[in-house]
Amino acid sequence: MNTIIRSIIIPAWALTIVACASPGDESVQSTEAISGTAWELVRIQSMDDRSWSPEDPSGYTLTFDPDGTACMRLDCNRGRAGWSSEQPGRLEFGPRTDVHE
Repeated sequence: MNTIIRSIIIPAWALTIVACASPGDESVQSTEAISGTAWELVRIQSMDDRSWSPEDPSGYTLTFDPDGTACMRLDCNRGRAGWSSEQPGRLEFGPRTDVHE
């Protein structure tokens, strides 16, 4: 049962982060404005007015490293991606293009 819950919560959490940076949101000014910050998930509000809040928000974090790496903790799962915010109200996630393995 936990697998089903995680598969629903993780995409919803990712959409919540994108929604926080929607056009008109002046809190995301540029890469410098959020570089070095960390966010915790407080609540997921679905379109049918159901909501979910984690018992421990520190288990659901998103950290914006100054080198352009976003580090995610989603309960027992971890993730990493590139991030950028080139203009106010726009937050983009994707592969890191400057990393060579």
